[in-house]
Amino acid sequence: MDKSRHPAPRSAQSRPLQAEHPGVSPTWFRYEARHYAPVLDEYGFARGSGRLEIAERVFERVRCTPKGVWLVEVWGPYRSGTKRFVRLDARKQYASPSREQALQAFLERKRAQVRILERRLDQARIALEVGKTRAQALQTLAAPMSGPPRREQVV
Repeated sequence: MDKSRHPAPRSAQSRPLQAEHPGVSPTWFRYEARHYAPVLDEYGFARGSGRLEIAERVFERVRCTPKGVWLVEVWGPYRSGTKRFVRLDARKQYASPSREQALQAFLERKRAQVRILERRLDQARIALEVGKTRAQALQTLAAPMSGPPRREQVV
């Protein structure tokens, strides 16, 4: 086999980290809600309900394709080893090319989450009412009949 036809594959470190692509932002953003556990008192009981923070995640464009971009998360001088692909023409994207778009996407995700959880809460309330009705029906069937007690016949 002639090895001159098959060059050795390039390692990931020899590839350029930042691909040039006009019109596509080199920095992308995503906002997420992060919930932190409440502080415990000296008896081990939770004090309060914890805290909620809106965290900004920053991504760097690694490579562009005709359909989208590959992103890696960056925090300070560190980079994630996990790459994520984001389509440029998608209706919903994992990350957004500007902070404003990322914040709007976060708000849409949270509105959808509230809508879904409200429907589930309504279903749980309906199921509770149906369960109460069935429990009452079972109690009326199991209740003893009114009137004098019946005597057993001895044969």
